[in-house]
Amino acid sequence: MEAYVSAVIEEHYHTLPLSVKALGGGFYGRVFLAVLPEAPFRVVIKLYLYPGLALQEETQLNLLHSTALLPMPKVYFVRVNDSLIPYDALAMEFLEGINAGGEIRFSKEDMKKLGAVMIDNLIAWHNTCNPGGFGKINAPSPEKDWLSCYRRKAGEDLKKAELLYRSGKLEKDVFFLMDRAYERIDDIFYLPVAKASLIHGDYNTWNLLLSEDLSRVSGVIDPFNCCFADAEMDLYQLDNANGRDYGLLEQYSQRVRLSENFALKNCFYELFTELMHYHDAHVDPIVPRVAEEAEALRIQLVRFGII
Repeated sequence: MEAYVSAVIEEHYHTLPLSVKALGGGFYGRVFLAVLPEAPFRVVIKLYLYPGLALQEETQLNLLHSTALLPMPKVYFVRVNDSLIPYDALAMEFLEGINAGGEIRFSKEDMKKLGAVMIDNLIAWHNTCNPGGFGKINAPSPEKDWLSCYRRKAGEDLKKAELLYRSGKLEKDVFFLMDRAYERIDDIFYLPVAKASLIHGDYNTWNLLLSEDLSRVSGVIDPFNCCFADAEMDLYQLDNANGRDYGLLEQYSQRVRLSENFALKNCFYELFTELMHYHDAHVDPIVPRVAEEAEALRIQLVRFGII
């Protein structure tokens, strides 16, 4: 893929990069650092495995950047795939830093301080509301009611889970639990959501950067399905990777009152969203992890008297 990165750089900047280095990637794309002989000198190029995602991320980054307290990469340009370069490409500013979700050794107190900064940023986004209602960024007709909006999304996720089940990639017990939970979605989401909050959609420590000396949070990257939604839809990600070590969910809950059905909603959001990702990215579900998420949802459904 490095050759395509060089081609993107040459086409836009009329020069070849001095070097191209793979930085990593995830379910939906691969990320590279291109070093140029002239300004802007360092450019991050993200190549997407599926069409349409570059334009989506450009829109999401620009909106999130407008109210972020932490640095986010500036978008330089988007290139849509064609016969020459078969991947959509997003060119972005390079942010200095190391992954906050990696193997980092420093005091618990320092981690909690950095966690507080991460939560400051998340709350700033959640306090950014769309008075028109819930839905995708720039949706022509936002929904006034969150459950009306989310019911369709969860139904789509359930259909994707069924396809995984029918293909032998998802355990029967997990799919049947999801199906049963979806039938009782009104009982799960029984409290109205007052605000259509801006969410990042993938706010975990894998998508947060720390300065090289570990003294500050140096950036946020990689939103996914950023939209105006129930703010609590963002929160299951806070316990992913090493988020508990930073005390992310704990600190959020100390500053923002969680709904009385938060634990139930949180498990529902996690299982349905994660199965959507496995399906959309054509990745086989991680069976033990999915089983754990399903069991967490089952426990909450029993606790709330729903099953």
